[in-house]
Amino acid sequence: MRLLKLTALTGMSLLLLAFFVGCGSDDKPTTTTPSYGNNTDPDFVPVQDEINGLLVEIVDDMLDGFDNLYVTPGDTVNARADLSPSWLEPDPVDGPDTLIAIYQNDWYFVYASYTGDIYRSRLWDSVQFQNDGTAQQSANNADYIHFIDNWEVTSLNQDVTHSDFSGRNDYVISHLDENIATIEGATEHNVNAVYVGTDTTMTLDYEFTSVATDIQIAKFVTGWHSACPVSGTIDMTMTNDFAWTNASSSGQSSVSWEIDVTFSNGTATIYADNGTVTWRYTCEVCTVPGVTE
Repeated sequence: MRLLKLTALTGMSLLLLAFFVGCGSDDKPTTTTPSYGNNTDPDFVPVQDEINGLLVEIVDDMLDGFDNLYVTPGDTVNARADLSPSWLEPDPVDGPDTLIAIYQNDWYFVYASYTGDIYRSRLWDSVQFQNDGTAQQSANNADYIHFIDNWEVTSLNQDVTHSDFSGRNDYVISHLDENIATIEGATEHNVNAVYVGTDTTMTLDYEFTSVATDIQIAKFVTGWHSACPVSGTIDMTMTNDFAWTNASSSGQSSVSWEIDVTFSNGTATIYADNGTVTWRYTCEVCTVPGVTE
């Protein structure tokens, strides 16, 4: 229940994204006439790919909260998978170095860590079940889940080219006793990427935040396994701060994007704005079983 796969795909590519999009953004003309940018604009294409990847991962991460109904928090297999994304080697095949799972003060608390040859990975999560406003230890008959995920991956050698990642999810799923559940909450995701060359150093500080509001999920015959947003909104902010230094010069660049997403039966209508131009497009994020448009 975290975004480690995404950070692997975007971490170093964000260096290029920040450089090309950030440095080029100052040259964009301003306009007072409402209009949408061209979706084939070379400045926007890589950003659109980032947005789509982020959106799919955020939705998957929210929907992973339903797994708490079927898997006991602190399950060793899940913890190992979360600590060993495929892009990190070596994998902790023997499981986490540390795994603690307890139930205390109406919450499940899980802490796991692993130290490999090149990185240290940690997660600390908490989950609470409720029924009719009263906390309970069992997921049985729960009509409410509050789940919080925290994670970080840190390079053991900060003096060479590397990337560090951290993030947090905080979501509530309510109305589980009805045919339509509601998800609300937020995600924060941070990447610090550093390139160290012979005479050049480049750094990227990337921050992504999202707030989900009134995400409606329909229950089907199989339960919540086929969860997909029927409606609701996600507001996202994506910021890249880029800097470089070499033997003869140095510089920096920054670009921010505001992204508004509205769902209709698994399809997202997306507005992306960099402060100068707004782009609009749609993206099929998932499929709501039994629904055709």
